[in-house]
Amino acid sequence: QYRLLHHFHRFFGDDLHRLNNEFIFEFLEDESGRIWIATAGTGISLYDPATGHISRMETGMAQKMEGFGKRLALGKAPHTLWVATGGAGLFAVDMRSLKITNHFTTQNSPLTHDFVTDIHIDSIGTLWLATDGGGISVFSPPQNSWDQYRYSSQRPGSLNSDAIYTLLEDHEQNLW
Repeated sequence: QYRLLHHFHRFFGDDLHRLNNEFIFEFLEDESGRIWIATAGTGISLYDPATGHISRMETGMAQKMEGFGKRLALGKAPHTLWVATGGAGLFAVDMRSLKITNHFTTQNSPLTHDFVTDIHIDSIGTLWLATDGGGISVFSPPQNSWDQYRYSSQRPGSLNSDAIYTLLEDHEQNLW
């Protein structure tokens, strides 16, 4: 049976030890049991259940992450949190310092759209990025290489649409 352990209402506020917004998009637990929280507006927060303490990104850095929706994924590289945003592209965040270590957009990379609706990391560490209008972008951090899957009326086996909202890898490693 499930039970509600925490109600985050008491954590809202303007200082760096509170959530910056009550509209939460996603929770993600890391290997240490800490909870990463993606909210509307800017940045991400980190909740440590052992201490009850919340940390969040500094305001200036977090403003770069402004966007409507955010999705989170733990990278295969140590201490890397990937943050997909609805309008600001893809961010790599160092989980120890809460600092942005990389930022990919359509302006500085082959990312096909800055509105990234979902992120999936496969068993070898490749990032699969669903976008709202750019199909699927695929990024391999170890090789620093990109690929893409797009809709094309000229290719019968292409995607049905460039608006992709979610990704799922099944038990046979097929991506849906």
